[in-house]
Amino acid sequence: MEAQLYYRFTFYITPELVTIATRMKKGEVDIIDWTLPPEIVKDLEAKEGINVEYDFIDTTWFLILNNRKPPLDDKYVRKAMAYAFNYETVIKDILVGGVRAQGPIPNKIAGHNDNLLVYKRDIKKAQELIQKSKYSKKELAKFQLDLVAVAGNQNFINIGLLAAANWKEIGLNVNVKEFRWADICQHQAKPETAFHVTVFYQSGKVPHPQQFLVFYTPEGWGTAYPPGGMYYQNPQVTDLVGKAKAASSIDEQFKYYGKVQELIVDDSPSLFLHNTLLSQPIWRYVKGYEMPAGAFYYQLRFDKFWMDTSDEFYKRNHARK
Repeated sequence: MEAQLYYRFTFYITPELVTIATRMKKGEVDIIDWTLPPEIVKDLEAKEGINVEYDFIDTTWFLILNNRKPPLDDKYVRKAMAYAFNYETVIKDILVGGVRAQGPIPNKIAGHNDNLLVYKRDIKKAQELIQKSKYSKKELAKFQLDLVAVAGNQNFINIGLLAAANWKEIGLNVNVKEFRWADICQHQAKPETAFHVTVFYQSGKVPHPQQFLVFYTPEGWGTAYPPGGMYYQNPQVTDLVGKAKAASSIDEQFKYYGKVQELIVDDSPSLFLHNTLLSQPIWRYVKGYEMPAGAFYYQLRFDKFWMDTSDEFYKRNHARK
């Protein structure tokens, strides 16, 4: 009878970023979460024995807007917000990197339209657009927009604070709040309770346009999930998504999806930030890590991991445990 090897995995929930990094450097943990800020990642990368795996993944970051709540029910206000936001600061300073998103679907997913408008920070254009809205400058100043970020996630919070500062330049007052994930999802189920703005990322677990576009149709409204609180409506988008689902060929389907993406980008029902550069700190003796893995988080297939017990860092780290 063949001998079988069994591994025991221990998971630690540690909210403090500094504590996570300290435990990793001390060898108290073997692999940690990928969402750390760039300065911590660079510090870990400089530590002998720790590798940082960098991989672009099919995950898009958004600022989800509640299109039903004033003043975000006005297309020109939303477009002004898109032009006022500083996307490069998120990529370079808040996260470890990424590439600008081109619309609602991750850039590498089949059916993505590669010829879309990409909003870039242009404060002058943003100010011109907001003057076209149905709301006067005085009316806009009275609104208090709630922007919600997942509690304890510093990356989400920093993106929210950046948005608030950028949108202040065009006369919008934004309050950044922290909520638990479950509470955010619960609020999104009704247009009255859904937040004005929600920081969110969506991974391509199912690499198909429909996974992302459903939230831009009534079918996705009220879903207990951040984009379910978008409540965006464009009859032409809804019609074309339906035609795409019923199409008899891939080419026909992608033609419809391509037009849908153009219409959505023009209406700016949410802000399309960037596609993620994943940075995964891992001790060099952990073997079996592979990217791409087929879907987001599948790179953490613990059933495929094994430890090189002959490695000097393994001996040192695990002698303490």
